[in-house]
Amino acid sequence: DTSASMGAVSHGAPAMERARGAAGHYLEAQSGLHANLILAAARPHSVFDRPSANLGALRDELGRAQVRPERLDLQAAIGAAADMLSQPIGPSTAREVIIVSDLQRTNWGGADFSVLPKDTAIHVESVAAPQPLDNLAITGIQVRGRAAAGSTGHLEIEVANFSQAPRSVTVEVSLDGRPYNVEKPCPAGTRTRFPLDVTFASKGWQI
Repeated sequence: DTSASMGAVSHGAPAMERARGAAGHYLEAQSGLHANLILAAARPHSVFDRPSANLGALRDELGRAQVRPERLDLQAAIGAAADMLSQPIGPSTAREVIIVSDLQRTNWGGADFSVLPKDTAIHVESVAAPQPLDNLAITGIQVRGRAAAGSTGHLEIEVANFSQAPRSVTVEVSLDGRPYNVEKPCPAGTRTRFPLDVTFASKGWQI
């Protein structure tokens, strides 16, 4: 998992670094082992087209892997693994899929492992923080009503407070060089909408 949430830091270390160490353990040299590395975010990227005995190249690619500013498409990654494991291999070969992830809930709701060959063993390695991390973010912004040059418009900004405690939040918008701000309490574990009246000074794109 190289999606954005893997950049979250707990006890001084990003989840990505814990994942790198966990994944590296499975890429240690073993007699007869063929493996591949799928770096999964919005689109999965595999190092090879099929499992390979070149574990050194996989470890090198793992060392270079970086967190991407994207959501995880878990189903696409499972599908990529299924395509590789469905290729003909020896009858005595064991198939295994190992997923190393922070298990962010929104990415796992619709996971379907039935596309994998029936004899595939599945192991999920969690690198999630021991305690939920505080997460405060702007998750949406909309213009309500009609936006017209020279008139007042109404913005609605959504702030998510996915933490264990309420927060007092100030949202600041700079529009055409003019600052606007609004302050509201955000209860823990909720989304709060901030209404803000702004003036659109001119036609065209407003930055």
